[in-house]
Amino acid sequence: TFSVDSTTLPLKNTIAHVNDTEEIPLYEEKKLDEATGNSHKEVKEVKEVKEDLSATELRLLNALDTFELEKGFLKPVKLDDLALTFNTNRSTLSALVNKYKGNFATYLNKLRIKQVMIDLKYHPQLRKLSMQGLGKTYGFNNGKTFSAQFKSETGLTPSYFIEQLILDEREKMKKE
Repeated sequence: TFSVDSTTLPLKNTIAHVNDTEEIPLYEEKKLDEATGNSHKEVKEVKEVKEDLSATELRLLNALDTFELEKGFLKPVKLDDLALTFNTNRSTLSALVNKYKGNFATYLNKLRIKQVMIDLKYHPQLRKLSMQGLGKTYGFNNGKTFSAQFKSETGLTPSYFIEQLILDEREKMKKE
């Protein structure tokens, strides 16, 4: 587990509880790549870029990779806390994130929205959660912020996205 400011972040194969007793497994990175269109070429380019980095940049990028794999972005996290976890300072981590990932808030939001899209597709029971519930599950402060970020990132409202998933499933069932 990843620890940030006394908060334990989930491992890559679990997600926050849908109710008090049910825990849903998350899909592996392969599913994230499928859903987001990340190609092996992009992964290769990142590896080539890493060869030209300083030791500090390489260490911090590897720490960010671990943070992503362990789904640390699913909980509220601050740049200061992450910098402490990575044994660096805020300005160094901020500069690195800005250079390779975009600004910190955008970086977190993109990861969260990609993950919620995957999980909504593969875990129909999540579709029953309110926008507030989805937002909290995926690290947003509230449902309104979650909905706004989802729409900003995808061009769709979360409700519309869920409706389309349901319609797609019905179509598949009719064909079978």
